[in-house]
Amino acid sequence: MPDTVEAFGVFLLAILPGALYVWSFERVVGRWGIGLADRLFRFAAASAVFLAIFAAPLYYLRAEFVHHRVVDADDRIHFVNRVSDGEDLPWWLFAVPLAYVFIPAVAGTGVGHAVAAKSARWKSVGRVLVGRDPAPRAWDFLFSSRPSAVLRIKLKDGGAWLGGFFGESSYAAGYPEEPQDLFLEETYAMNQEDGSFVRDGQGRPVKLGSAVLLRWDEVLLVEVFRLEEVVE
Repeated sequence: MPDTVEAFGVFLLAILPGALYVWSFERVVGRWGIGLADRLFRFAAASAVFLAIFAAPLYYLRAEFVHHRVVDADDRIHFVNRVSDGEDLPWWLFAVPLAYVFIPAVAGTGVGHAVAAKSARWKSVGRVLVGRDPAPRAWDFLFSSRPSAVLRIKLKDGGAWLGGFFGESSYAAGYPEEPQDLFLEETYAMNQEDGSFVRDGQGRPVKLGSAVLLRWDEVLLVEVFRLEEVVE
């Protein structure tokens, strides 16, 4: 760890872009870092990428405003710190810290939305950026994209069948929450003999008008259907 205030400040500036990127990414898809060591590795890797991108602009700013090269009348070279000397600085210089924070945050949010997108095109972009299987569990892989899906669930206790709809108002606890739980905003009537959906006169599943909260350790089997597959 850094042993001086200056070194600690440099450490924070070096790790901050990666941390902002990962935090913004996880704000969209949930916590996918498996333990502290994994999260620190992600912070460091993302920071290395951003520092490589920021290297040229940061070098220019340092050379122009912090370690500015000046040649005097005798052709002697010396360096001045235009910031600490109190010189007038351009207005855009004050936006640099905002960009240092804003760019990684926007990038992390954008990548998170690409990973969680329903579009196959955006999903392929997300896989290129974060890897083919970034989610730590199949549970997170399924529910991070916020699918509009109908679930047919068989419970462990007595083998009862439960049908429900996972939509915008539903929620699935993500990694590393234990035990995993699932909130379904709508439930459907089920035939307990064969697990089929009870349908009305128009062939649509019969809604029970209630929501349900489940713990994953109560579930034996889950089948996932697109809404149109069940409604039609």
